[in-house]
Amino acid sequence: MSDWIHPICDACWHGLYPDRVPVQITEPLRLLWPCCRCEQPTDAGIFIRANLGNMKCEGKGTYHDSRRE
Repeated sequence: MSDWIHPICDACWHGLYPDRVPVQITEPLRLLWPCCRCEQPTDAGIFIRANLGNMKCEGKGTYHDSRRE
């Protein structure tokens, strides 16, 4: 499976990458999407590329973007 773009929350980002500062969307998102790792609502503006098999969301929801290259 190809990688997809997933929104994640601050807590999940820091759990995955404790020594890195995330690149975030700087404007308020105005939407709460479920974090694709913990399923809690987030407007953190952090997105990662990950395989669907590694995420709880399984790619379901309108907030995903697939990258087929």
